[in-house]
Amino acid sequence: MYQKILADPLTFGSDIDTEARSILASLFNRDPSKRIGINGAEEIKKHPFFVNHIHFGRLLQKKIEPPLSRCIKSVAISPDVSNFDTVFTAKAPIDSYVAGSHLSSTVLSSLSFAGVSITTSL
Repeated sequence: MYQKILADPLTFGSDIDTEARSILASLFNRDPSKRIGINGAEEIKKHPFFVNHIHFGRLLQKKIEPPLSRCIKSVAISPDVSNFDTVFTAKAPIDSYVAGSHLSSTVLSSLSFAGVSITTSL
């Protein structure tokens, strides 16, 4: 696996567009001195992938609505559990509190912090 990372060519699925391939290849360049961003974040922000898809001025002003905000709002109203097996979602929730502690008071009482002192002043 390590050898593949070092030597094999970078491959992408057919669903990855040209701009995305370009930014990923630039970020994953094996030679750190040739990697995009070596001269700062502006270099990355000027790549066509970001230039054509993100307006950084509007982003900084928080004027771009997050693409998942609608999903998050709907989850708050009615949680989406469609990816969970009904074996689990049909069960009534129960408190899973486990009594007893694995740390006894004798173990905790033997702990000390050398060189630490706490003083209070009013």
